[in-house]
Amino acid sequence: MKGSVARLINHCCQPNCTAKIITILGEKKIIIYAKTEISPGDEITYDYHFPIEDEKIPCLCGVEGCRGSLN
Repeated sequence: MKGSVARLINHCCQPNCTAKIITILGEKKIIIYAKTEISPGDEITYDYHFPIEDEKIPCLCGVEGCRGSLN
């Protein structure tokens, strides 16, 4: 299987993590930081921040205040 475990992180309109791009020794890396306390068994989520497009991608996160789309 290719890719890091980050491929398993789902989108949420009210995520418990945020993604930041940093540079280490000239290489860009994506780092995931917790925004809230995450307990064992909690799903790890972040906001995908997809670009705005005419065709919307439905969001199924189900949280109160959900935007309704990923873009």
